[in-house]
Amino acid sequence: MYDIEALIFNGGAGGEVYRARARGAPPDAPRVAVKVPRPAKGNELAALRREIDLLRAVNGCKYIVQMLGAYDVTDADGNTMPYLVMEHSDGADLIRTLITRSERRARANPSPMPQLMSDEEARVATWRVLKALQFLHDETKICHRDVKADNILLVRLLSEADCDRHGLPRLWAGVGDARSAKLADFGHSRLNIGSSPLTSHIGTACYNAPELVKMKSGVAGADHYKGKPVDMWAAGVTVLSMLAEYTPFLVKAADDSAASKQQSMLATYRNILNYQGLSAVDCARLAQRPAAAVALVNALLSIQPDARPSASQALQSAWFSGMTDDE
Repeated sequence: MYDIEALIFNGGAGGEVYRARARGAPPDAPRVAVKVPRPAKGNELAALRREIDLLRAVNGCKYIVQMLGAYDVTDADGNTMPYLVMEHSDGADLIRTLITRSERRARANPSPMPQLMSDEEARVATWRVLKALQFLHDETKICHRDVKADNILLVRLLSEADCDRHGLPRLWAGVGDARSAKLADFGHSRLNIGSSPLTSHIGTACYNAPELVKMKSGVAGADHYKGKPVDMWAAGVTVLSMLAEYTPFLVKAADDSAASKQQSMLATYRNILNYQGLSAVDCARLAQRPAAAVALVNALLSIQPDARPSASQALQSAWFSGMTDDE
């Protein structure tokens, strides 16, 4: 059905993702991404089936990476697993795009030094992520629970003509176009009708909201969280990372040992629990950014979950004045 061309991503226990082309299609035909999971049974297999059901529920939203099909495949050991065929992303994900741009900028050392993400790119990318969350929260009652730069895919690459047209440095040609951002990866997502409390320990440490960190840390009385505010906090961390050019709260592990990774996670959690608003360093990094963008980040990173705007409310930010669904 599909011819595998190259490995895109090795997710370890999560399986691999390959670039593929429909069998018999011409060389210039659109590619797809084929997610090949590791053999799983019981709860793990049920989780994969649940992810497929959720992906079917969100098909049709242009701000979310689309599932094109799901097929049961039996391997040589008799394990039957669902293979997912997804929309292909030419531009990789947001975090790798920022890293690639940073590396190119460091090598070229241009003057003046360009921002890794222009105000307009960040504005459109944020709009698209919030539109995806609006659809999930309001239309399908789904909480994503793993919003992060790694799960925002840029489906197009910038050409030199794109760079010229949008006033971007040609250094970014061949790298992901933030204007094509789409939300991906529904492995941690849950249907959350009625916004009932959630208790699963999920998500990536530096994107975890304070109430989720408290629950993971065993703080007395912190035994649940609401899914939608957790998504909105993670969106705020993602926007701050685009505008300030670093990953907030993250304390990197000194090495790959389990002890070092544990220390890194705990230090990251302490940063989140100690957060009282944008730091002086954050403010300095954001000094040249639009005031409306900074105000939105502040709102999304409200410590109290109920103080954070919903996706629909966030889309009313003055930063998005003039934006339409054509973006």
